[in-house]
Amino acid sequence: TAGVPEFNYPDSIYLANLIQNPVTWGTEVKYGLDRRGHVKIVLYDVVGRVVKTLINEEQERGYYSVPLNTEGMPQGVYFLRMRAGEYQKTIKLVKLL
Repeated sequence: TAGVPEFNYPDSIYLANLIQNPVTWGTEVKYGLDRRGHVKIVLYDVVGRVVKTLINEEQERGYYSVPLNTEGMPQGVYFLRMRAGEYQKTIKLVKLL
């Protein structure tokens, strides 16, 4: 149809706030890329140790969702950090039992 874009892409790189926070079993991490590039999303504990690496690869532009399973992780505060090109964002995540 005329006037309707064939593809819908994000206007910028972003890491969306978590829908579930605090979390008990897990949540979905949603993000978008306005261009192809290397993406790294890592979960850290409160003292900065790597708990899980969710993504560490080249990705095409578009919208993404990746599951974050927190089952078996101790209760506490964690930080989810996304880096993509010059973009960097950290979200605080609270894990409950």
